[in-house]
Amino acid sequence: SYLTGNATAGHSGDMLYMTGNVTTGRSGNITIETGASTTGETGNVLISSGQSATGVSGSITFRAGDKEKGSIFNFGASIPGHATDILMQVGVDTTNDGGDLIMGAGTASTAGFTGGDVHLTGGSGTSTDAVDGGDGGDVFINGGEGSGAGTSDLGGDLFFTAGKANGGKGGNVVLKSGESTMSGSGDVTVETVDAGAIGPSGTLFFNTGDSTQGQSGDLIASVGAATLGEGGAIRMTSGEAKSTGFNGD
Repeated sequence: SYLTGNATAGHSGDMLYMTGNVTTGRSGNITIETGASTTGETGNVLISSGQSATGVSGSITFRAGDKEKGSIFNFGASIPGHATDILMQVGVDTTNDGGDLIMGAGTASTAGFTGGDVHLTGGSGTSTDAVDGGDGGDVFINGGEGSGAGTSDLGGDLFFTAGKANGGKGGNVVLKSGESTMSGSGDVTVETVDAGAIGPSGTLFFNTGDSTQGQSGDLIASVGAATLGEGGAIRMTSGEAKSTGFNGD
């Protein structure tokens, strides 16, 4: 064990583990690893900041390279009763494209088994208060902002692509709103935003894929049945030309 002295006031002693600097070679590595086991269990690795009963608990930061621009993985400081934030940020690049952030579930290499899932889930609001209980947290997935002023400076795209299959059918893409026990289910909105000062607004494309030997996919638009109320409607409206020009077809 490596321990610094306790303190009744002020702060306890610091501890620094650091390899030496080099001029032209490579600086030394630091490895934290538990021992292997032949038949039993291997040991755990715990990196934890101390808990404060009334003040701020310390943060934990993993950083690669430059203090200002290097990639970081940060568990933020917390105070009693408040959860801490987690920040995962790729570093700033001043000469090339920005770095990628890659997260992937595990691969299954044995026949009959499935690769791991990836779950991105907003936090639960667990209060059951009948007047104003807890709300579920949102999940935001945003493409990067393109700050350039030219027409070729684009915002980042969003790609939702299901998995490829060699022998069977490729994976499905499902967009589904949330259910409610007591009230209505959520809406699903697919829209392009308004255009800027010049240029058209974005186009919506609904296409099924081509088929070489089998039937190509169907395009089905349907509304749900109503047990006691009225069934929903399907409305298609062309755009209005607010100045000289033609209305949409």
